[in-house]
Amino acid sequence: KVEKQIMGLDTTHSDTLSNGHIISVAGTPSLTNVRWLRVGVVNKGVLPFTGEVWINELRVSNIQKEKAIAMRVSTKIQLSDFIIISGNYQRRDADFHTINERFGKGANTRSGGITTNIKLDKLLPASWGLSIPVAMNYSKSLSTPKYMPNSDVLVTPKTMSDSLLQRIQTKNESK
Repeated sequence: KVEKQIMGLDTTHSDTLSNGHIISVAGTPSLTNVRWLRVGVVNKGVLPFTGEVWINELRVSNIQKEKAIAMRVSTKIQLSDFIIISGNYQRRDADFHTINERFGKGANTRSGGITTNIKLDKLLPASWGLSIPVAMNYSKSLSTPKYMPNSDVLVTPKTMSDSLLQRIQTKNESK
């Protein structure tokens, strides 16, 4: 059903309330898509009405406030001047934000990498005068949005098929 909504195939949903009123939802509503709000006043009397209407605040109730974490770890191993191996890993949850930020980035990100530098000439006699440096690098990152793009549908294995998840993720790998 979520895939149909994202593709625009299932755009209207209706419910009938106990008082007989029908409520319909068109498209995939999301607070992030609200660009303007219209308010109307109906005069049910026969005489003209003059006055003021003040709309003070728009409030959203039952907001999901989730704790989030970010972490970073790195290490470096060096064996004399022969080999250096360094690695790092970073993780940042979608809702994590620093003191200077009001909101999180909106995507769960994971990244890591390893770098190796070897001086092969250290295995050979110094009298040969060779310099044979070898460097290897590998890094990988994965970013998954917390919500489906242009919607407020939470991205979970229950709401996403593998193929849809593959389309919305951002993956980078370098060797």
